[in-house]
Amino acid sequence: MRKGSSKVRNTRETTETPTLADLSRRVLLRASATAGLLSFMGCGGGGDSNPEVSPTPPVSGSPPSSPSPPPPPAPAPAPPPPSSPSPPPATIAADWTARSTALGVTHAENWSGYANAAEAYNNPRTGGWNKNPANPTTFNNAFELITTPGHALSGKALRLWHGKNGYGFAGTIDNQYMCIPFNGNRNTVAGQYPTGAYLTKAYVQVCFWTDAFLDYYWKLGDGSTGGSKIFIIDNWDTTATTGELVVTDRYNRQFVQAYRITSRGGSAGLERSISTPANSSNFKWQNAVDNGTPLTDQNSYKKRYGPLYAGMTGGSSQASKLSTQGVPDPDAAQGGVAFNRGGTTVVEVELDLPNDRCRVWAAWHGNAPKLICDSLLDDGNMGRALWGARVGSRGTGWSGIWLSNLIYTATGAQNPGYPTDAYTDYSEIVISQNPINFPGGFALPGT
Repeated sequence: MRKGSSKVRNTRETTETPTLADLSRRVLLRASATAGLLSFMGCGGGGDSNPEVSPTPPVSGSPPSSPSPPPPPAPAPAPPPPSSPSPPPATIAADWTARSTALGVTHAENWSGYANAAEAYNNPRTGGWNKNPANPTTFNNAFELITTPGHALSGKALRLWHGKNGYGFAGTIDNQYMCIPFNGNRNTVAGQYPTGAYLTKAYVQVCFWTDAFLDYYWKLGDGSTGGSKIFIIDNWDTTATTGELVVTDRYNRQFVQAYRITSRGGSAGLERSISTPANSSNFKWQNAVDNGTPLTDQNSYKKRYGPLYAGMTGGSSQASKLSTQGVPDPDAAQGGVAFNRGGTTVVEVELDLPNDRCRVWAAWHGNAPKLICDSLLDDGNMGRALWGARVGSRGTGWSGIWLSNLIYTATGAQNPGYPTDAYTDYSEIVISQNPINFPGGFALPGT
């Protein structure tokens, strides 16, 4: 894999304590992206047998910039509610068969066809990896196929370790990425992808398990609050292009969130402005959530609308786990969808180029999906996804999903004692041209 770089404008990343003036300015900034520039070089070995198409690392657009909220008073520990019990294996197997073979599915992966991660690396069903099994020590500290009950569902799970190799490029904590082409075939035919690689309307569903990776207060290289990526939708051989979508844990809050790189040239979350008791210029981070419950105080707003920009419980210390610091905010977790820390979370995204729309559904495994984000409700971007043309040299639309545990510019100096047991397990991935039922047969609301 050759090294690569990507230039991404950052329109929403600051660490100042927000004031009313700051938030008011942010409303204006959403209408016109500011220009910042970053360049991030890839590292590690290559996983592509085709030298003409070398995947570049998923640096992606930096998370949408907004001032870090002021630290609230330390609450009593509030761990998330217990995970739903897992269905029996026979039910899980039948459910996987139904979802992975449904009409419109272009590719599905549960890793059952591989003996180990190295075998998956050498299979054309997967694309670029940033470690090579020719270097077994670093590769085995980066990727692993596991069969641990709960972590794996219908087959095995691909584990991406975080930080076991120490430090990577420019002193950043070692992270991993690998990509899966939408048609499950990284090989090209006469310079063009086989039919089905590029989709102008796609549904991508990912089941994953994560724990310590989300339960640490990560900081970026400049000391500001970090945020971890879960997966990226873009081209299978490049990222950080206009129209890229990223599912992330923004500011270590442990809530499912998403942002995209818009045709305006910057990153933007799927948000909506709202006035709340904590701040008259607040924002909904899961902008499609509205439970219709009565509104009285700030907590009632979180119970109705889920996670908000201001007035939320947030961690501040690296000396203890975030779960002992009241993260995720218990009221917002009651309203929206938090990550199932120590269990499986299911997220599905819709990317609709003809209608310039994006939607995100999420739930804990075994539960019905909830529509949490919709670009039609993004009042800062005219109710549009702003995908751009998405026309590339090899096709139009999107062609790959990147599994990545990247924490943007996180360095060891800013994260002393970071957890080396941090990982994300990806158990099931389905890519389709039609909506995909959630595990358990639950249909997507609104489709």
